[in-house]
Amino acid sequence: MFQGTKAVKTIFYINIISFIVFQLLELINLGGIVGLFCVWPFDSNLFFPSQLITYQFLHANALHIIFNMLAFISLAPIVENYLSTTRKFYIYYFICGIMSAVLHMTMVDGNSPLVGASGSIWGMTTMFALISPNQKLNIMFIPIDIRAKHLIGILFLLEVLLCMIGSRDSVSHWGHVGGAITGVFLFMCEKYIFKNPN
Repeated sequence: MFQGTKAVKTIFYINIISFIVFQLLELINLGGIVGLFCVWPFDSNLFFPSQLITYQFLHANALHIIFNMLAFISLAPIVENYLSTTRKFYIYYFICGIMSAVLHMTMVDGNSPLVGASGSIWGMTTMFALISPNQKLNIMFIPIDIRAKHLIGILFLLEVLLCMIGSRDSVSHWGHVGGAITGVFLFMCEKYIFKNPN
């Protein structure tokens, strides 16, 4: 069991359990059930508002969930501690995921559904960079530490660039951007409004 904060551990384990359950459903040819929990285009007959929450607990494959959860458990505990309450963390996390899906479905044409916690995690990641901008981080295969504000800033600009050039890979770059921008907005609200109401 990793050492994490209450909300982070809860979200982590729900993601892991959800992944295992849907993998088992695939094995018994019931994988189509996952379609009820993905986010479908808003003009689709398959779309339900509840999907804006449930899609955040689904992942396409093992690598998808591994990379998402590694980033989440590494950075999100700092955010939860900063916010002081698990309730507020849950609210901000889900808002980031919802806005991620909204921007993705607004900007991306197609009939494919959306899955993954990436948008929510990008929101927590940008909040982390604003809370601890000089915290040194490293990513796999790069043997040097980079300050959070530089590493996350570069990665965010890369996501924006991929959106602008219309990347055709299977990654929701618009969703990442939506989650990240929402994270910045919520941090600003938290710092300048909610924690300093006067």
